[in-house]
Order: sequence, then structure tokens, then C-alpha cells
Amino acid sequence: MMGRWSSVYVLLLGLSLAACDNRFRQQIDQQFYLLDTQRGLLCLEQSTDCYPLSLVEPSFAEAIIARGYGLTGGAYSWSAAELQNLMLNPPDELYPIEPLAKGVYRLPPVFAVHSVWDVLANEHYQLYDRDDDRYGTPGISKPLQRRY
Repeated sequence: MMGRWSSVYVLLLGLSLAACDNRFRQQIDQQFYLLDTQRGLLCLEQSTDCYPLSLVEPSFAEAIIARGYGLTGGAYSWSAAELQNLMLNPPDELYPIEPLAKGVYRLPPVFAVHSVWDVLANEHYQLYDRDDDRYGTPGISKPLQRRY
């Protein structure tokens, strides 16, 4: 008898966690990006979270960005300026770009832009935060992927 109730409890807990995760995922998916071309930053709108585009240069994960933008074949290696150009001129007009101010553009939360964010966030983590976490430092954790 107790086994049946614990199964029901586990099922209800799983459903509530899935609903919570879905609300969190929707919140992430709806958060736009700001591309600051003068400072070379990709930021989350209404947030202080930003990463320099130059983080793409030491990265070996350009294939993730290439897939996000639907680019095929070959190995990719971009400079910050080339990545910025890709984001401002997406192939096949993949997404709309909204100019907000001189050198600042609003980019939608689509897979392509999410993939850039993921690569930059992971590269920052690998270069600056990962070694700090080897002793379980509170507040430092691997960045949450935004791709969906």
C-alpha cells in the first residue's frame, strides 16, 4: 500500500518540476539579446549579463554556432568582428534585427543567437570560472545552456 502512494507522490513531484522547468525555459526563451558593436559585447536584455565577442577567438566550439546559423561543411574560426558580422547579417535573413541606438542592436531569442550565447558563456566559464569551482565555491557553476 505504501509503495503505491510513494509512486503517486513521485509522479506528482515530477509533474510539478516539469511545469516549473517549462516556465523557466519559456522565460529564458523570451529574453532578447543586445549586441553592442562599439564595445563588442553580447548581453541579455534587462540584465547585467554580458560576454565579449572576443571569447569566440580561443574557442573550439564554432561548429555549434555554425549549426545554429545553418552553415554547413568546413571548419569555422571567427574573429570577434566576423562573429559580429554574422550576427548582424544572418544567412537567409534568419531573424530580424532591431537597431536601438548607435551601435546597439536587439536580437531575438532564436536558436542561432542562443548558440552564440552558449559558446561565449561556456568559453568564459572554461577560461575564468572553472578552476575556481574545483573546491565547490558557492555561486560558481557551469552556465545554463539557452539553446532549445
